[in-house]
Amino acid sequence: MTTNKWITYQKERFPLVPYCGMALMFSFSGLCLSSMMRGHATLPDWRQIVVAFITSLLLFAQLRIADEFKDYKDDCKYQPYRPVPRGLISLKELGIIGLCAGVIQLTLTMALSIKLLPLLIATWIYLGLMSAEFFVRDRLRQSPLAYLLTHMPILLLLDTYITGCDWILAGSGMPPHLVLFLGVSFLNGMIVELGRKFRAPLDEEEGVETYTKVWGINRATAAWLAVMTLAAVASTSVSIVTARGLGACLFNCIATATMLALSTSMAIQFCKRPTTNTAKRLQALSSVWVMTTYLSLGTLPAIARSISTCMH
Repeated sequence: MTTNKWITYQKERFPLVPYCGMALMFSFSGLCLSSMMRGHATLPDWRQIVVAFITSLLLFAQLRIADEFKDYKDDCKYQPYRPVPRGLISLKELGIIGLCAGVIQLTLTMALSIKLLPLLIATWIYLGLMSAEFFVRDRLRQSPLAYLLTHMPILLLLDTYITGCDWILAGSGMPPHLVLFLGVSFLNGMIVELGRKFRAPLDEEEGVETYTKVWGINRATAAWLAVMTLAAVASTSVSIVTARGLGACLFNCIATATMLALSTSMAIQFCKRPTTNTAKRLQALSSVWVMTTYLSLGTLPAIARSISTCMH
């Protein structure tokens, strides 16, 4: 029963397969980009990949656990079917999982380099502030945009930690152009956050704030596309700075343009026919956008450059 309940919980609240894929792509891309911006053509060491990946995945889990705590009263009132309100998993159990995740993050960080510790602690501190909703819960709840903008910087801190697994170990400072990649991560986080709170009118629930409910379907969809356009520009900028060959840059531009065109088409469909299926497509497309961005931005160019170097 114990194993089954955790399997059920992860299916409903933290599906491991997509989260593992996103964490791996996110961390590997950041490591590759940092290395390339330092002028290196080799792929990251396996230890860097393991530490960055596991730390990222566990932070995503800690964010979910923090949500369970801060939304508990509202969930009991408006969404009692969720695992915690219905008694499948207790907050105490989740708290223990969150603390164990922190111990693992700390152990891995210390094993790789103690110089990474300040970045991990800074990420934890911001996570704590997010959990307390910056001590202005009511004000944040009144402004979805403020709520969105105050919660995305956690990705910048995580990104700094991930890339630090490269540039700190190399004994160099952060590459100047890496700030562009931090911008991409910030915008990608907004895309996922906006997309996961899109609902069809028939699926809206009392007491559950979604962007489609608060802003309306057209405005919410327009905001999603606007952020995606900014992310496309930022991604292209990173590609131009990082890829020292036309091929990699061109591949990123084509991938980004294709995804932007597909997103625009599906957004129009959602505005015309806001059904459960069209809403879910936008939610799924948000994740696909992020995966495509990191794949075309850091992962594939780094692999191609490494192969080219070995051949020569």
